[in-house]
Amino acid sequence: MEIGVTKGLAQSLQYDQRIADARWQDQQLKRAQAENQAELKMFEDDMDYMNAANSFDHNIIKSEADKTIREIGEIVRNNPDFRYNPNVRRQINEKKKYLKSNPHVIRGLSSDDAFKQLNADLAEAAKNPNYHNMQAYQNLLQQKQNYLKTGNQYGDPKLGPQAFVYTKPRDFINLSKTGEEIGNKFKDMQVVPLKNGRSGAYQTVPKEQSLTMQAEQLYRDNKEQFDQQYMGQNPIEVAKQLIRSGIESKFDYGNTNLSDQLTVLRAKHAQDLADTKQGQSAYVLTVLNKGQTVTNGEFLGATFGPRPSHFIKNNNGSVKIDNTGDVFNYDGYIADRNYRNDGKYQKDGIKVVTGYVNKPLEWAKENNVIYDPWGPGDSTVSPDWNQKAEVVTDFKDGKPIKYVRIKVDTDVNANDASYQGAFDAQVQTAKQRIDAQSSYIEQPRVYEGTEQQFKQNGWNDEQIKQGVSQGIIKIK
Repeated sequence: MEIGVTKGLAQSLQYDQRIADARWQDQQLKRAQAENQAELKMFEDDMDYMNAANSFDHNIIKSEADKTIREIGEIVRNNPDFRYNPNVRRQINEKKKYLKSNPHVIRGLSSDDAFKQLNADLAEAAKNPNYHNMQAYQNLLQQKQNYLKTGNQYGDPKLGPQAFVYTKPRDFINLSKTGEEIGNKFKDMQVVPLKNGRSGAYQTVPKEQSLTMQAEQLYRDNKEQFDQQYMGQNPIEVAKQLIRSGIESKFDYGNTNLSDQLTVLRAKHAQDLADTKQGQSAYVLTVLNKGQTVTNGEFLGATFGPRPSHFIKNNNGSVKIDNTGDVFNYDGYIADRNYRNDGKYQKDGIKVVTGYVNKPLEWAKENNVIYDPWGPGDSTVSPDWNQKAEVVTDFKDGKPIKYVRIKVDTDVNANDASYQGAFDAQVQTAKQRIDAQSSYIEQPRVYEGTEQQFKQNGWNDEQIKQGVSQGIIKIK
């Protein structure tokens, strides 16, 4: 009995072998699963495709890809030998090729690239919009919206989907510089006599027909830039002005001893002041009673005030900006309102004084007096203001300071009695500052010319008569 039990307990049931076999089978199963997963991943990776980012093509490409992948799966299921059957492999490869490069994918990716370039160029243009054709960029953005709605940039569903074509708009040029360069080469000039009473006086000017042709060509070559930067203006006239800036015009004022009219007026005024006797009003004799004259600008400032009511106007007066309260720098010229050389006008005591005001660059830009075609620091006077304004550079503590100087004028009621006292006080004070041995008024030179020449320069018969009697002029 004990022997039998002992033999029974000693019998081998091969548990170790069974455990080893189970482990081996489990490893084989896992290996097969891993290989299947790897093969499936390879298959899935082979089915990857590029999809467009834009909203029009994205869903179309995805829908077409899902359809193609299902077709490939059906081929695989129906052909277990697909790995080895060359005909089946050819069908699958053709499907894969279509999956990655069908017309929808090509159109979508091409359009995405165009949109990326458009956005990059637009971002760069926004940094300095005066240098770029912003209207063209806005048109391209509209075309992009058309594409996202209809599949083509023209917005016409009948045309069907078409890849977006982007052509970078041509950058704007420096029109001022280009016009000046054209003017430098302009040679078709004509001689025009100057009617200034001086013998042989002339000026050379460009022939209008040739200038117009050059201006039209400049406009045609840069139409979009002219239309945007000079909106509301006659582009041909603007182009002419730009070209004129580079044309060298020759002047010859003729042979004569006469100086410019303002110099003559200033000399006459100086003589009038010198002849003023004690007890007489210098204001009445040299300003109020004169049709026009040129005196000390500081005298006028002290007389009419440094901040009279006045307006800033462009070349033709179409723009009128109230500048009252700003400093009015008198240049010394004062004349009757509606003054005429022949004296045929009604004197009403209202005088016109001229001068200038200084305005910051920022103010001038805001009011379109100047603009910066090439960015900050390159301020240019607008064509509508080029007869009234100029950019001036002064120095303070060795550093340059830029501002805009604009010519202005205003009316004053010269009959106001308070003006007489203020002006006469200035004259008297100035006289007291001069050494007793020196003359307050520098004696003017004597100007020679024919009677006709004097009349052509603004003198009437009475003025000529007075000028001769006072020794200011000499009639040949």
